Amino acid sequence: MIEAIGAIVAIKAIVSIAFLSLMEIYHFNYKYNMEQNLNPTMIGVNGSNMQTTSQRNAQMDTAQPATPPEAVVLHNTDFELPLDIRQQIAQKIAELKVAKKVKRVFVIIVQGDVDAGELPYYIGYFRRPNLMEFSQYMNFAQKDISQASFMLAQQVFLDGNKELVDDQDLFLYGTMSQLNHIIDSRNSDIVKK
Repeated sequence: MIEAIGAIVAIKAIVSIAFLSLMEIYHFNYKYNMEQNLNPTMIGVNGSNMQTTSQRNAQMDTAQPATPPEAVVLHNTDFELPLDIRQQIAQKIAELKVAKKVKRVFVIIVQGDVDAGELPYYIGYFRRPNLMEFSQYMNFAQKDISQASFMLAQQVFLDGNKELVDDQDLFLYGTMSQLNHIIDSRNSDIVKK
């Protein structure tokens, strides 16, 4: 009996260490993106191989026309989103910040499969979880990360294409991979004397 309790405690410790390691990796990537002046709020997924930062920056420098300030700029994607849709996204973000009283709105964009009858783009607007929602997520994440992510997405969804949360295929292979950007940590430090 004591061995079983010890094994359970050891497994929980390993899971916690693994989660903290993943958070450190994500934090490093977040700091790198901030240093490269990438906007971590805009997230895009299309299921194909993603470009490296240097490829994306070179493409943006040469291929994209100047974007008016009222349109959002996509950084983490390799698909083109029309200017009018990017302007609509910027307008919707401003509306949601006021209507839902949130400081930050996260936009997840997943490219649909038009040949299979899907929309060209699925756009969802999300907020950060509150303390209770984050605590529930952390508790369930140790047991089943997919279910924990699904629960979190349902709780923090604000507006847009609900299929990003309800459709299993869009959720598993689009939305879920981007949820870590919503629960990222802020840059912080501690000074010990």
